[in-house]
Amino acid sequence: MRIVSDLPDISGPPAVVAQELRQYLSNRLHAGNLDLYSAFLLAVDVARLERISYRQPAWSRKLPISGLLGLYMLGITAAALKLDRPHGQIREWFAEDLKLLSEHRTHFLTSRLRTGANLFDDHSFWRILSDLRHDYDSLSDDDGPYPNEVFPWDYAAPERELLDTGSESIFGDAQVLDSGVSEICVELASGQWA
Repeated sequence: MRIVSDLPDISGPPAVVAQELRQYLSNRLHAGNLDLYSAFLLAVDVARLERISYRQPAWSRKLPISGLLGLYMLGITAAALKLDRPHGQIREWFAEDLKLLSEHRTHFLTSRLRTGANLFDDHSFWRILSDLRHDYDSLSDDDGPYPNEVFPWDYAAPERELLDTGSESIFGDAQVLDSGVSEICVELASGQWA
């Protein structure tokens, strides 16, 4: 029985559920009634569902650059929130999923990967992300996806917080789990996608 109304349906295929949850997160962040910590915790579950959809052959999905960029941005969001355990888990997922990338075109992320740099500790890459976020309106859609097109979208800039700790006040907010997010996380942890 659901305690909070207006929660998304989480009974469909993993990619569909992930999309529903992404929309839920975006809507709540846009409305200003969800904190970044709670949004991040649910976004980790979204990433887990996405991974099911492209790692298990039954779902026959491919990992696009946007999916890999989404994992990276989720990882640096964890670092900016100072959440070591999820940060380590997301770094592992990123490393595991590199070989599954289905797009092999020129992109700022894939180009950087070829250098062998550890992107999760790469200050110069964070600066590139910050510049892309700043110049987003003038960038070509053909060269995307860009940092503000994946979680945490325009609601937070983890790369800026990592470059200058304390510059993004949203990362210093209290870390109390939102009741709606808590309910969804419990359902995901105990339901068909556990």
